[in-house]
Amino acid sequence: MAYVTKSEIRNRLALDAFKPSDTILDDLIEKAENELKVMLGDSLFKAKYTRYEREEVDKIELSNFKSITKITIDGVELDEYSDDEILLNPDVETTQNSDVQAWTAVAGSGDTLSHDDSYSYKYTHSLKISKGSSNASYWKSDTHSVSEEIYYKATARIFVDSNTSGNTYLKLEFLDTDENVVKTYTSAAVTKEITQPSSASTISVVSDSSSDTTQSIMIYGVVNNNRTLETVELNGTSSVSTEKSFSQIISVKKSSSTSGTITLKSNGGAVTNCTLSSTENEKNMWVKAEIEGSPTEDSASVRVSFYCDASSGNAYADSFSLRKRQWWTMIDGVHFADKLKGYFEIDYELAEIPMMVRELIRDLSCLYVLVYLSGGDSAGMNYEALKSAQYTSMGFREIYLRILGEFERKLDAYCMIYNPPFLKGNLN
Repeated sequence: MAYVTKSEIRNRLALDAFKPSDTILDDLIEKAENELKVMLGDSLFKAKYTRYEREEVDKIELSNFKSITKITIDGVELDEYSDDEILLNPDVETTQNSDVQAWTAVAGSGDTLSHDDSYSYKYTHSLKISKGSSNASYWKSDTHSVSEEIYYKATARIFVDSNTSGNTYLKLEFLDTDENVVKTYTSAAVTKEITQPSSASTISVVSDSSSDTTQSIMIYGVVNNNRTLETVELNGTSSVSTEKSFSQIISVKKSSSTSGTITLKSNGGAVTNCTLSSTENEKNMWVKAEIEGSPTEDSASVRVSFYCDASSGNAYADSFSLRKRQWWTMIDGVHFADKLKGYFEIDYELAEIPMMVRELIRDLSCLYVLVYLSGGDSAGMNYEALKSAQYTSMGFREIYLRILGEFERKLDAYCMIYNPPFLKGNLN
């Protein structure tokens, strides 16, 4: 979208409605936007907060922000989640006397829970729930003590079939000193994303848009008992197929966005493995489940549960994680789990382009227009060339230098306020 209008440029320079034409003016405005974007670090939305906090703080106030890109304190990056894994045996690979270390099976009547080696996300094993009734069954992790008023995030990779799809969850549970659950956070139900080939088969890939001819589809799966990756280049509405025969599809990913919906089929078209709409970039056999929550006042410990209440079918879970959250955003800015002090640098994305940026685009567009009206070619022009005013006629020189001076003052002021990480100077 254009952040300034043609009328603003014409009014700024007292131009009539005919020269430059609307088409040329649109081109010059777009060029100004792109040039300023390069000058501000490839984005008109980038901003940086810098401040030295002598006393410990648990909040930094920010306004007009959409998302946080990076936080550093005294030059050291503060990750959103701690690097320390809380769970023991998060990949469920270790057993003791055939029991899964740090995990306990709680089977409902008619269900069987096992340490499975037929399916796994990362290594060789997973936790399996085999359903025989609608009674709930779950695997629960060991408990870990909590005392802080902070957030915890649990994640896992879960594989469901058509029967357990929609009835399988990841739970984050907080318990009191008697190990009674006092607060439970439940993830969205895990649903089946990929239907597996009925037997080893090549995979055909096609788009419903003829314009999808430059993208590739990456298929990661099992071929002859080995995990492998194959890439297929799209050919619009003409179907293309893998060279390898996949007995299992683990994940499917686009190289870039597509205009149409992508469909993958196997076994001569008898099995539709998955579809990716124009806004979907990836599908997985092992779906990522995640849930976040904070302890209540009477919470003494926390645990993670893999839970299923379907009446039939199988569900598998692997690659668990439980991490403390070190910072999070609220409407007033960034909050920290622990009070911190030092030199804060916060890279963030603006929610709305400031009026000052719009004025910079307007003034830069005016400079391009003056170059054009002087008979110069704006192609290849950049900030350094504009500063030299080498293409402006004497009649335009005074107004050109006045607008250039205003542009440079506003650019310096913008840098002082938002401090974007860029180097002003030669631009190609």
